[in-house]
Amino acid sequence: MKIDRIKQKLNKIKLLINQNIVEILILIGLFFIIKATFMINIILGLYISGFICIALAVFLVKYPDRK
Repeated sequence: MKIDRIKQKLNKIKLLINQNIVEILILIGLFFIIKATFMINIILGLYISGFICIALAVFLVKYPDRK
């Protein structure tokens, strides 16, 4: 019984990841870009963070939820 519930939950997690893999990879990539920029210069990192937030907002407005 418990193993079946664990398998069901793992399948749900796998399905969620498969449905959103592009968004997950974009967020991971943006994280590394921001982290590297902050390591170079804090002010530049803040500018890049703001630019990425604005770009994500525009992207989400232009391409709303696909479902």
